[in-house]
Amino acid sequence: TSGLISFSSVDLTVGSSYTSVSNQLVLGNVNTSTITSATSANRTFTLPDASGIAIVDTATQTLTNKTIIDSTNTVLGYCKTGNMIIVDIVNGSNVTGTRGGLPFLTISAALAVSVAGDEIKVLPGSYTENSGITIPNNVSIRGSDIQSTSINATVSSSTTLITMGLNSYIQDITLNLTSSTTGITLVGVLFPSTSSASSRIRTSIVNVTNTTILAATIYGIQSNGTGQPTFSFQSTRAVSITTTALTATSGTVRAIFVNTANLFFSRDSNFSAIGGGGSSAIGVETTNSSANLTLQSGSCKGTTSDYIQTAGIILFSSVNLSVGTVFSSASNQLV
Repeated sequence: TSGLISFSSVDLTVGSSYTSVSNQLVLGNVNTSTITSATSANRTFTLPDASGIAIVDTATQTLTNKTIIDSTNTVLGYCKTGNMIIVDIVNGSNVTGTRGGLPFLTISAALAVSVAGDEIKVLPGSYTENSGITIPNNVSIRGSDIQSTSINATVSSSTTLITMGLNSYIQDITLNLTSSTTGITLVGVLFPSTSSASSRIRTSIVNVTNTTILAATIYGIQSNGTGQPTFSFQSTRAVSITTTALTATSGTVRAIFVNTANLFFSRDSNFSAIGGGGSSAIGVETTNSSANLTLQSGSCKGTTSDYIQTAGIILFSSVNLSVGTVFSSASNQLV
């Protein structure tokens, strides 16, 4: 009638209910597993609801004359996830999302609160990041799988979709960067600084496409830092990269482009550069005398040629090259 009654592992009689006073909870039929307040709309509290969804929060809440309103009549609950930040295109919010708690709506918002050692867990969905994203040092992004999880950008100016930090990581995501604008540069994934020696992409797909009928510059992966990885380290593994400028009349299309004095190693990956008209579509290229690009198992092909060693070193080991392709010649390069 007044005061407080607390229950812990106590069986209540089926069908019993207790008369409510003030803001007292009324316990209904235990078989329905509900707890409902008195018959006043602004005091209704159900656990679980009719769909069997339990209401959980990451912190203790005092519900005193408070109203919980949601357009779908659903209150979300997520367990605390420690160093994992969840991104959910269906239920996420950049307003209520928290590190280790409720989900964010966008990957960029989750990255903004991440700290070293965090993993961004991206639930299935198609996520738009037209400004591109930079992964902080020592942070990982992991999708659900390449079929259900993608990061997409459709742009009209030069854009890098993903910029790797040091010791950063991407796995199980499809990356799509698309444009129809002439004269811009598109980069799917950029490895700057020493990131080629510590950062990885695993089991992912990278698609970079420009549908312009004029000039296009496209790099699936560009490595322009100073990284010197050990031979056993691979920056990409089980990755498929396709760069496409099928209608372009000029320009540069590369699946991998290494243009500074650094080493870039790949394993079990496939690289393709598709071009049309007068564009130069080549699978992989090195342009610095101290560059070293090593591909171990997989495939490499380009409409113009499979590779061009303008300067530096390209090493192939168990890599399939296109039959009949004429390789562009440079000093010390096989033709």
